[in-house]
Amino acid sequence: AYGIKKEEICGITEWIMDSNSAYRERARWWSRDNLLKKKGIGQNWAYGQIFNLKQYEKPLVSASGYYSIQTNYVLNEGKELETILLRKNGANIILVGNDEAGKFQIISDLSKRIYEGQVLSSLNDKRVVLFNDKLMLIRNNSKQKFEIEFVKIMNEAVLAGNIILVFDDFSGFILGAETIGVDLPSILAPYLISSSLQIVAFTDKERFHSVLERNVLVSQHFEIILIKEIDNYGCIKVLENEVRVFENDGMFFTYPALVSIVTGGQRYFSDGIMPDKAIDFLQEIAPKLNSNGKRIVEEKDVVALIQTKTGIPMGDVGPKEKEKLLNLESLLSKKIIGQNEAVVAISHAVRRARSGINNPNRPLGSFLFLGSTGVGKTETSKVLAEVFFGQDANIIRLDMSEYSGPDSVAKLIGSFGKSQAGTLSTMLKEHPYGVLLLDEFEKTTQEVMNLFLQILDEGLFSDGSGNKVNARNLIIIATSNAGSQIIWKKQQNGDDLMKAKDEIVESIIQEGVFKAELINRFDGVILFHPLDEASISKIAELLLYKLHDRLADRGIDLVVNQDLIDFVVGFGFDPKFGARTMYRVIQEKVEEIIAEKIIAGTGVAGQKFILSKEDLV
Repeated sequence: AYGIKKEEICGITEWIMDSNSAYRERARWWSRDNLLKKKGIGQNWAYGQIFNLKQYEKPLVSASGYYSIQTNYVLNEGKELETILLRKNGANIILVGNDEAGKFQIISDLSKRIYEGQVLSSLNDKRVVLFNDKLMLIRNNSKQKFEIEFVKIMNEAVLAGNIILVFDDFSGFILGAETIGVDLPSILAPYLISSSLQIVAFTDKERFHSVLERNVLVSQHFEIILIKEIDNYGCIKVLENEVRVFENDGMFFTYPALVSIVTGGQRYFSDGIMPDKAIDFLQEIAPKLNSNGKRIVEEKDVVALIQTKTGIPMGDVGPKEKEKLLNLESLLSKKIIGQNEAVVAISHAVRRARSGINNPNRPLGSFLFLGSTGVGKTETSKVLAEVFFGQDANIIRLDMSEYSGPDSVAKLIGSFGKSQAGTLSTMLKEHPYGVLLLDEFEKTTQEVMNLFLQILDEGLFSDGSGNKVNARNLIIIATSNAGSQIIWKKQQNGDDLMKAKDEIVESIIQEGVFKAELINRFDGVILFHPLDEASISKIAELLLYKLHDRLADRGIDLVVNQDLIDFVVGFGFDPKFGARTMYRVIQEKVEEIIAEKIIAGTGVAGQKFILSKEDLV
């Protein structure tokens, strides 16, 4: 009744127990682990000094810092890292992943465990050094100077005998060195086989494939560890560690707030990777609420910020929105004429999405609109965007006839080999929420349809560089003229299209236009009826009132009377093209007459504009 979930009770309890356990362990100075932190006198005298290397050392998370809650996310990769470092020769590693925070947590945890004596004896006295490659390139900006300095540093690290050297942007360091003519892998080669030095390098997935994977020296001397994507549970654990910084300043996060940050970051923000996105969000919301004097961050605060950043309605439904949602059918019917099935299906989808009961791992809604041209398929998509996402809604429109060649998938998602960004992946990264309109869907290739088979099913796809693109905050509408002939015939014969729907869809499948599994992935297949006379007249009236509103901004009052409506219908309606030709009639006939009057000075602001039959002839 209070909105408390079993998972939250368990999560809160575990958080308290972990925090108390870590605190108690830290306080027990007599424990074995804490006693091992006390190093013997002169223990490091057995190793050489690293005076030159220290000039390029960046600070790593302190190994003797505040207690932390351990996470499996860090421990699993950390154990694999430790196993490789135990080798006598060739113990070099590349950590591949787009999660910057995760890579640093793994290496920081290793450093911490070495400091606390929690590793096997052969790693006990190792020292983890994070190398400042950018400073190296700035200070040594010529080939000769760079090579002399870098070799001196590497020799010093080998002589020290206990160094684990970490490059946090290995691909960038190699590329930066190339700009001054330095072949960095070749210089590193003799040090990579040394038993006195180990190297750990970080890189993201994209540059691993483009810079490192094909380099023979790299593939021979480095073990590759792919950092797995963190799950929600692991991400919450990471945040539990991060909030300690704010708790020290007197600001506290509730457990549901952490859960909301994680789930919201996953669903509503496509850029970046977890837990980086969640940490960034944590660091953004804390100072904002703190500046307003709020010391406890609750779930509703997180929801409010996500809604502000995305524009997607979230949280509790207010009185005005509630009234709109419960009366969607009547509101949509004012703008979508003669298509009752579409109105009902859209209304149901919008209410499901807003209530939060729809599947979070699929798009908000997906529809296949079938019918002949000019019956309102595209206009319905625009109305839907306006109703669900507001006046500033994003409609991402793709003319699928442009994606009918063999390179269509590459054009949509990008091509790694050609360093080409994809149209669809770029659009969704820039506008991850709105309506995705796929016009003339039947004209694209089977490979593209297979891509959308995955998108409709999972709400995700990978771009040309292997990065995930989120499509879960979209309502996807595919329009098609497929089956329009049989729809027309059924209408002419007076058949009930709803009863004939299965027959129409089956005929489309039999013709090979769409596969059955693709059609079944849509939340709904909507048949758009050929427009009758009453519907055409109503559409003409709506179009004329749009012109009326544009002229009103200039102070001109266009009177929309029956003569004007009949004129537009009479000249503009074509059974083959539906209502589409009425747009041209209004533009070429009505607007032209008004434009001439304005230029001639007979149509001025403040006057009523009544077009007679004589004007319209």
